[in-house]
Amino acid sequence: MIRTHKFCGKEYGIIAEAVDGVCCYNETLILANGVDMTANSTLTVIHEALHAIRPEMTERDVTEISNELNKFMRRLYTFKPK
Repeated sequence: MIRTHKFCGKEYGIIAEAVDGVCCYNETLILANGVDMTANSTLTVIHEALHAIRPEMTERDVTEISNELNKFMRRLYTFKPK
C-alpha cells in the first residue's frame, strides 16, 4: 500500500482505513475508507484525489466528475471481449 503520493507537486500522506473520505489541504492528508477496488472505494479515492488535484473545484463538480470517472473505470475493468 502506498503511504504518500504527489498531486500537482504537493505530497499527500495516504491513510487507507479511516473515514469515508476527506482531503485536508493544510495537513496534506487523504483519508479513504479502505482501498479494495470495490465501486464505492474506487469512487471515494477518485473523489478525494480530485479535491487534492483541484482544490478550487466545487463539491458538486468534484462529485460529478468522480462519478463519471468511476463509471468509466468500472466498465473498463469489467469488460470481457467476446
